[in-house]
Amino acid sequence: MITIRVNGREYFGFTSAIATKDVEDFCGQFSFTATGYDVPIKIQDKCEIFINGNKFLTGFVEKRNVSGSANDYSVNVSGRDKLSLLVDNTISKSYQYVGGQTLGDFCQKIISDSNLDINVIAEKNPVIPAEDFPSCEIDSTIFDVIDDVCKRLQVVATSSPEGDLMLISPGESLYPTAIINEQSSQSNNVLEYSYSENFTNRFGTYKIYSQTNLSSLLNPLEDDLTVYDVVGSAQDSEINNQRKINIVMKNSYNKSQANDYAKYVANIRRVKSKTYQATMLLHQGTEDGKIWEYNKLYNINDGFVGINTQMLCKSITYKYDNSGETTDLVFIAKDAFKVQASKPREDRSKIGDI
Repeated sequence: MITIRVNGREYFGFTSAIATKDVEDFCGQFSFTATGYDVPIKIQDKCEIFINGNKFLTGFVEKRNVSGSANDYSVNVSGRDKLSLLVDNTISKSYQYVGGQTLGDFCQKIISDSNLDINVIAEKNPVIPAEDFPSCEIDSTIFDVIDDVCKRLQVVATSSPEGDLMLISPGESLYPTAIINEQSSQSNNVLEYSYSENFTNRFGTYKIYSQTNLSSLLNPLEDDLTVYDVVGSAQDSEINNQRKINIVMKNSYNKSQANDYAKYVANIRRVKSKTYQATMLLHQGTEDGKIWEYNKLYNINDGFVGINTQMLCKSITYKYDNSGETTDLVFIAKDAFKVQASKPREDRSKIGDI
């Protein structure tokens, strides 16, 4: 059951409701429509969303639309949770990443310097290394700075039910109920499903070029790879080896760095190339009534799309409308956020033979 509380008052007369969180979007979002003239909801009112009695999201109304006729009246309100303040606010001053401090302390300092009433709950709290971390400028948002550091350290930054910043590990625990969608199976629990594979941004061969020898790219000698000064490469075994991409670095890389960067690019493009989505009944989680959760690993067995694998739930959307209560889950490769830990310097790419 989805429950909505605005300024401490619960509303039950809504005709539709949506509440969602996404590991990549930082803050949760909500929207609901209520009917009747006794809905005194205003912009900036505090809104809390509960799922089966458990608080899911705490935020503020940011949009309000009223419509009606001589016989009816409805109001639609939407907003985001408290972490929207980190998305919208630029930092108060320039910072340098200083080695030796924990990620939680660093995030709390940036937030406190901006006088925001948001706490940091650091369940995963690594020490920030001093090397290879650039400074951030005053036109950066708080989200940009925190998101950048978190991805380097394999930490997911998301919102708590109270709207505070949680620093957690990318999904490592397995959800106890599998997603099953097979022909003629009595165990099926999927209402709707979709699976997307898009390999247009993937290549069989990734080659890294050193910044120190760009002139050779302008006048290459046919079949003479040495003039290109290739210092790193990686292969994607799932892709036709005739698809190649050349990546020219803005900084000079040694062979080891270039090979790591090539693997990073190949992995990032791999984990973004496959997405599975499933719509489930809201209450159809585990046998004890536990509802579906995001940032968990799920076993997915879908014979209709041809997958039987383990994937990470990156986003969850609880819905209510005239058809009932459902949950939408979006899944990506289970190591999607771990490969982002090697986030490299900026580069510019040049397409090779396709």
